Amino acid sequence: MVEGSRLGDGVTVGPYANVAFSHLADHVSVSLGADVQFSVLGRKTYVPPNALVHFSLSYPDTITGFFGQLSITGSGAVTAGVRIQNPDAGHHVEVELDGLVYSTGLEFLGAAFGYRSQLGGGTFVRAGSAIPNDYLIISETTGSLSRIPPGLAGLGPLTVADGTLRPPVTGELTADAP
Repeated sequence: MVEGSRLGDGVTVGPYANVAFSHLADHVSVSLGADVQFSVLGRKTYVPPNALVHFSLSYPDTITGFFGQLSITGSGAVTAGVRIQNPDAGHHVEVELDGLVYSTGLEFLGAAFGYRSQLGGGTFVRAGSAIPNDYLIISETTGSLSRIPPGLAGLGPLTVADGTLRPPVTGELTADAP
């Protein structure tokens, strides 16, 4: 269903999908069962099946399909299957800027995903996080990403451990390695 929205040329909206009060640029694809509300999606954005995109902005050429709201996705970013959570439900979301932590005054807030950042499905991201440009993040099965050290872009796939991004293990495997 499409309601109160502006659709560009070549936009496709799949079965059981909902687009409400949003602007979808040319060649955006909203898949089966996805829900897009009060959002602006840039050219060639792909929204995967059953994704929720609410009160969000995506730049062109993204795969945006997080379960959250109030987020910004940079051009070329892939966020399909990412979940945004506030582990301190009922409290204001905090954001970090230049090493200092500030309260947003909001109980609900999404995340900012940098240009060409890629997050593996099932990654939990703390509300208010800012993922830098060019980060490739693969989450382990436990924990929520809450601390993002600077300077890890371009080091290869990063993993989440104990809430913090970790660089890939370096070194060579030997015949004695398990």
